[in-house]
Order: sequence, then C-alpha cells, then structure tokens
Amino acid sequence: MTADRRADLAIPDNAPPQIVQLLHAAVEKGASVDTLEKLVGLYERVQDRNAASEFTAALTAFQEQCPSIRKNRQASFATKAGGNFSYSYADLAQVCGTVNPVLHPLGLSYKGDSAVSEDGTRLKVACTLSHVAGHSVSATFESPIDKGTGTSAAQDYAKVQTYGQRQSLVQVLGIFSADEDTDAAPSEPITDEQVHTLNRLVDET
Repeated sequence: MTADRRADLAIPDNAPPQIVQLLHAAVEKGASVDTLEKLVGLYERVQDRNAASEFTAALTAFQEQCPSIRKNRQASFATKAGGNFSYSYADLAQVCGTVNPVLHPLGLSYKGDSAVSEDGTRLKVACTLSHVAGHSVSATFESPIDKGTGTSAAQDYAKVQTYGQRQSLVQVLGIFSADEDTDAAPSEPITDEQVHTLNRLVDET
C-alpha cells in the first residue's frame, strides 16, 4: 500500500457521515488500499441500486398520474387502390405539455439527442429520462431521411427529427395513449414506401 494510492482514493462527496467515519477508521487501522477501494465500491453500488429504485418509483407514479394524451392532429392520404388512409395523433408539443407538469414534481426530466448516419440517409434520435437521484434510461428511434416535395434538406431533417423526438419520448416514458390510431385502415397491406411517406406526412400536417 502506497501513499500515492491512498491519495488517489476518492471518497464520494455525498457519502453519509457513517461511511466517511468507516473509511477513516479503516485508514487509521492500516487497511489496505484494496480494502478501502472495495468499501467505496460497495457504497457506490448501494447508491446505484437506491437511485434505480427511486427512479422506478417515480416513473411508476408518473404513469399512474399522467392523464390521457389527447390526439390533436389528423392526417390522411390516398392509397394506390384508390382508398383513403387516415389517422389521428398527438404532436410533440401536445405530448410535452401533458407530461411535463407530472414529470417535474416527481424529480424526472428528459433530454434529446440525434445523430445522422455516415451516408446521410438516416437519423437516429435518442431520448434520455433522468431522475434527480442519478439514475437514467434511454430510448432511441431511427428513421430514413426522405426527400419531401418542394422541401429543403434542412426541412426534411427537421421533420424526421421531430417525429423521432416524439416517438422516443413516448417510448422512454412507457405511455401508449399517444401512439397513432388508424381510423380507416386500407384493406391491403401498405408498403415500406408508404410507411416512410406516412412518417413524413405526420410532421408536414
């Protein structure tokens, strides 16, 4: 055991007094650095488990308290068979406006991030939900960046990003009432191209 290794051993700033006293007592009794590191590691693991438990309790409370998210947007387009496909959905502002007043008092918050694929054709959006105790979880949504009619590359990117932000937020919160509902689904299965068009039309509408 060396003085340098003792000096490098960091006691967490938020460690309770009894943990600090235990570590100091171990040092005074000549405990090895390995023993001290195990004590600190044990404390950190307990803290991580406690943080995860607090996070789960807060998320459970949120899901119990969160009101139904009213779908405030409507979109439709014609199918190749001549029919009409329509659906209603809650836009991003509607989702955020509904969940934020419930999340924040419970110590929960979220933030988003996004990254474009190397070939520039796909966008991955991530939403991280965090609790004040320190635990967090993330959800991701990935979609192609389709070229819209009469739109710029920046507008195409923004549409996919907004859609991804909404979907990843709904996913990480575990709420399902904001998912799109079909009001008049076409009789034939839709193609992948129609799915991509549908995703784009969500934000265009």
